[in-house]
Amino acid sequence: MRVLNTKSQNNQVAGLEAGTCWMSRELTDAYNRVNNGNDFIAVTNHHVVGQSPVVMCNFYFNRTPVLAKVVLVNHENDLALLRMRRADLCDRAGQRNVDVMPLPFSDVDNAAHDSLRCKTVGFPFGTPYQTRNECNVIAGSASGHRFHLNSDAAINPGNSGGPLMYEAGVLGVNTAVEQHKLNNVSLHKPVALVRSLIPYLAHEAFDAHAQLVEHSALQPHVARTGCLGFETDGEPTQVGAWLEANSGVGDHVLMQRLRAQAHSHEECSAPIDTTPCADCVKGKPTVECLTEGATNHVVFNKIFQVSSTLMSQNPNARKVYPAATDSGVFISKVFKHEPVQLGDYLMGITVNGERHSVDSYGMLSNGLPFFTAIQYNPEKDIRLHVARKHTAEPLEVSYTYTTVNPANLPAVHSASLAPTMGALTVGGITMVGMNTELATQFGHAEYLDIKANDVAFVVVGVHPASEEWVVQNITPGAVCTMANHKPFKEWGETQLAAWQGVGQQIQADRSIILSFQMRDLQSGVPKQCDHLYVV
Repeated sequence: MRVLNTKSQNNQVAGLEAGTCWMSRELTDAYNRVNNGNDFIAVTNHHVVGQSPVVMCNFYFNRTPVLAKVVLVNHENDLALLRMRRADLCDRAGQRNVDVMPLPFSDVDNAAHDSLRCKTVGFPFGTPYQTRNECNVIAGSASGHRFHLNSDAAINPGNSGGPLMYEAGVLGVNTAVEQHKLNNVSLHKPVALVRSLIPYLAHEAFDAHAQLVEHSALQPHVARTGCLGFETDGEPTQVGAWLEANSGVGDHVLMQRLRAQAHSHEECSAPIDTTPCADCVKGKPTVECLTEGATNHVVFNKIFQVSSTLMSQNPNARKVYPAATDSGVFISKVFKHEPVQLGDYLMGITVNGERHSVDSYGMLSNGLPFFTAIQYNPEKDIRLHVARKHTAEPLEVSYTYTTVNPANLPAVHSASLAPTMGALTVGGITMVGMNTELATQFGHAEYLDIKANDVAFVVVGVHPASEEWVVQNITPGAVCTMANHKPFKEWGETQLAAWQGVGQQIQADRSIILSFQMRDLQSGVPKQCDHLYVV
């Protein structure tokens, strides 16, 4: 199906992002099983939906759109899941059977083949015409801890999110094109990454955090005004208890009314209306109805890094690592949540009862990078087989790949998981704290990976008469990384602490130099721009 995501700014249409999605048989079955529903789940790219909670989808044979709720986003792998109501799909499908439309995952292990003859499906450049292109999946490529399938498919903007199909199953998700001079290589996310999101489909798994954040923000107003009533002990009713007491079809309108009252800056003069949403009661929810409810932002923990070595072939090395009897790699970087140690020698990984050896370059016996065995199996008990310095016997370390604890979020995270620093205006520019949504919107992929713990600010607005634009051509999307040529991380561990430190410096010196990473307007070459602000 074609995906249309209308971008808006100040309640005005600001552009249109187009892409492709496909309904998944496995995800649909899993979602309805854990949520007792009969909806359909479709897969697309995160960069197609951006920050929108709702997008429009349509069939190639019927352009009347279907409302689709964005229920899950995994920015690390550029994936997003959409939920569409069965009734809407049946209405648009006419005489066609929607139950046979979801596609199955392919069970083919492409690493075991030299090449596979496949086809890509999508809506290039957002046109209403569906195309199918034959292609060869020729290899896989890894960059950091990201693995892609490579093909010679001729995909274009608008194909993003569409399926890469082998025979009748989906092998991957069309994601990007990598340019090499006159040659292009198309990149596809392996379908195993889509399958890895199944444990996070239950509503209860992600609604709780979003509700806790909002209820905490509204509770001071509720406690001060008593607008939700009082308990028998005289204490103001809590937000959660009020919602439960008035539960029914279209509960989202209760929160809309409570928010409106809390943000009106007026004292409550009457109880808040608890009448259910008429549109939901009729079974015809609107865009506003579907916008309510949390989108699950799945953020996984980081995985340790390794470095190549031929230690197993060095007899002298056995004196230091006596258990290093097989090929393997050194663990060169470890994160605090991980049970392994810096300097451990990784020789194998056991997952789902099958052990995979690791060669001297970090590749598994199935031909894939070692980290895929971990990324493809979240929430499972994985066993790492390591040799440790001056330890005679090899160790078996239990490892679980799971989502980030909200208390240990990286500096750059989704604003839906925890608030990031709001807008601040300096001179002629407006900036906000870097988050995953902005990193995706403006193409700063490094802040989703190696720079995830850096403190930075993104330019979101520039005054057209300002020196920043007229002279230096600073545009929205530029990243402010330093103050007085010192990285923000050295001013403070968080965005707020860093800017407070900068503020103190401004008060002391009455000036500050901010450094921006941006692209030259003519050549597109990355460059740094420094601007002096005098108070």
